[in-house]
Amino acid sequence: GTKITHKKKNKSLVLINPGNYVLAKSDKLFVIANDQATADLIENFVPKCKPFAESSSFRLEELRKAFVDSYYEINSSLSENESKNYFEIWKENLNGVFAGHVLVWGTPENFAELIEVVRAYSSKPVCLVCNQHPNYQWEKLKSTYSSIYYFKGSFLNLQELYNSAIVDSYGVLVLPTSDKDAYSSDSNSALIARLVQNYFPKVKLLVDLHDESYIKFIGGCPEGKFKQLPKFMWPKFLSGECFFSSALDSLVCQVFYNPNLTGFLEKLVDLSQKSNLENSKIRSIEVPSTIPDGISYSELFDNLLELDSSVIPLALVSNSLDSFEQVVLTNPLPSTQVFPGDYILCIGEPLEIHGPSETPSLESQQSRNNEVQLLESLKLKFESYEKLQIEIQKRNKALKNL
Repeated sequence: GTKITHKKKNKSLVLINPGNYVLAKSDKLFVIANDQATADLIENFVPKCKPFAESSSFRLEELRKAFVDSYYEINSSLSENESKNYFEIWKENLNGVFAGHVLVWGTPENFAELIEVVRAYSSKPVCLVCNQHPNYQWEKLKSTYSSIYYFKGSFLNLQELYNSAIVDSYGVLVLPTSDKDAYSSDSNSALIARLVQNYFPKVKLLVDLHDESYIKFIGGCPEGKFKQLPKFMWPKFLSGECFFSSALDSLVCQVFYNPNLTGFLEKLVDLSQKSNLENSKIRSIEVPSTIPDGISYSELFDNLLELDSSVIPLALVSNSLDSFEQVVLTNPLPSTQVFPGDYILCIGEPLEIHGPSETPSLESQQSRNNEVQLLESLKLKFESYEKLQIEIQKRNKALKNL
């Protein structure tokens, strides 16, 4: 990212992945590094920037398709005509009714912020599981968002956990809850995590913990001398199954000593309309099967930067390490090997995103390019791929009439 200053208004503007923006002398850069001294070394490399090694157009096209494929999700098997959005899982078995849904253990209060983020990236059905009756906040959410459901029941009961159709779910998110009978807000979270791990081991699980010491209760603890490792190096955290809310406290402390981070962090979590100078949507893609086994992360990094609109990789979700089923590596070493089936977390996406299809013919590809150029020349802005397709159809019809 970069921070620029508007000369006339004397105001700063933070841009994330600004693409073709030309850096000015007074601009500041945000760099991922171990410390400030390492980050300062970027000054030695900016003027000596060298061109990328030439990549095959086939590989770039495969990476572009990976972004397309990540948009197509498993939909719920719930009937489109089904208007009911409240279920009591203590007496209703929803297996065969729901599939591909996200289950969230929490309360309407913390669900409100979560659904806003989810809807910015996905239309999957999201089901709040709570042992309390719906309140006014839920009624407000219900009228604002589609495909959200309320499951009254408790994940601490194995039968109710099964009745939520957890076997066919996309994944389970466990949030801290305040319970007067629990020792802490993480007590129930740890118990639910163990139930899911023991009885539904193939289900994706993410646990949000207020107190990082509770990671020892959700299994996978290191043994022997490795017990002394910091909690963020324990297997459950490295594999992405656990998140510490205290990480946000650390960011706030960094902002105190580096005020420039404030605008950057606000922009990173902002879900509103981005500047037209940016390509800043956070995405994850699966490494295509056509990518060579063991390709270096640095080479794949360069390939993503070469796309028609540069994409910045942030992390690697590797399924190829012997010691772990899955591990998340933030800003991995350039020599780290990447394999098909791994995932790349990145900022940005290619300019052109088409639906999954067979390899397009030269004629159809040329026609599609002409359509995109026409739309770009008119400087049309779209919020989603679906709107782009509708606009293309309208333009095609207008051109045909002419």
